[in-house]
Amino acid sequence: MERDDRYWAVDLPGLTEAGAAAILTAAEALNLTGPCALSPRTFLTLALDRDTVTRLASALRSTEGSDDVVPSLLEEFDAWLAYSDPSRQP
Repeated sequence: MERDDRYWAVDLPGLTEAGAAAILTAAEALNLTGPCALSPRTFLTLALDRDTVTRLASALRSTEGSDDVVPSLLEEFDAWLAYSDPSRQP
């Protein structure tokens, strides 16, 4: 995965649904492509640091059995760990 494939996220504590809609309108006015609001009723969004992702990936690898979720989550974790590798930082 190339560095340009990643995107920044902004966490705004206390943001309401109406506020999110207003921010999306402003983002569209700036020609930002594909902005979307993620409802906390539907999505769990986490900001995880490298150590946490490493530990979660390790724990997932040690689980017995496998379903569709574990391999795809591990793939995402591994891709992000490779992307965020401190030795690759500019």
